[in-house]
Amino acid sequence: MHQQPDLFATLPVEVRPSPKNNSPQRTALTTPCASHSSHPPFQLLYEVQFHAASEALPLACRRLHDTFKSASPTVHADYLAGRYVALPRTSNKPDIITYALRFPLCTLLVLSALLEQSTSIADTNTDASANKRKNHHPAACGSSRPPELPRRLFRRLSASGAEVLPLLGYLYSSDTKVRRWPEPDADSHDGYALVRAVNVGAMPLVRFLLEHGASPDRRKALSVRLAIKQRDLTLVRLLVEPPDVCPEERRRGKRRRLADRVQVDSEMLKYAVTHGAHDIAEYLMQEKGCVPDLETLSLLRYEEPFHPMSLVRH
Repeated sequence: MHQQPDLFATLPVEVRPSPKNNSPQRTALTTPCASHSSHPPFQLLYEVQFHAASEALPLACRRLHDTFKSASPTVHADYLAGRYVALPRTSNKPDIITYALRFPLCTLLVLSALLEQSTSIADTNTDASANKRKNHHPAACGSSRPPELPRRLFRRLSASGAEVLPLLGYLYSSDTKVRRWPEPDADSHDGYALVRAVNVGAMPLVRFLLEHGASPDRRKALSVRLAIKQRDLTLVRLLVEPPDVCPEERRRGKRRRLADRVQVDSEMLKYAVTHGAHDIAEYLMQEKGCVPDLETLSLLRYEEPFHPMSLVRH
């Protein structure tokens, strides 16, 4: 009985023009191996996946998984675009950035390739929004909310925040390709990004998020309490103090009093005393005028470095 050849017995090959006679030549991706003329080129697989937009196809076998995993950022961008276009047009359909960022394969290069070729997607959404405006459906004029930052971006962070800062820098840049959409919401998922950045002590990421509108007051000022628990006065100051005055106002000599990002209270002071953050407790009382309650005073009474009655402002 004649045995059918295994179409995926070898690694996929790529058809490239020959530099001599411009005739197609088959170039293996890795070491050369025996191949059959009936083997489909991996471009065909990419085309099938683009039209199918299937999550299951790359998982059919190991070779298919490796083929799609090693694809170029443009191929991954095509896949995400195909899945996005296939979504039903409903009032809660997310924007392309929010949708794409949910996928782990959406790296910086993939997102850049996606936004470079997403003019047709944006035009499709614009046309749909225009038709819905004619029908007087205000909630269906496309997503009026800014793009969201998914939780997955901040689940595994280092103290430098280097895992996510390049992608965030691209999303918040002034590049016209990105500015077709508004800046992402830095407080997505009730300030999850800032809480995670504070929890690992990623100071550069904390500064970046604060500069782009993240609020430390979310989740009952959880980020501030985490900084207090870590006994990090510099981080507490960064979260509480207002942003710096812009350089133009500084040159003109203008001074305006800005409100703190977070309104400190006696609970924060008690939290600092309970966790032995003496310098933070002193900062909250001396510089922020936080008055301790009776329970906090009783705790301060047994702390030798403190003289609570002299720290409380009259």
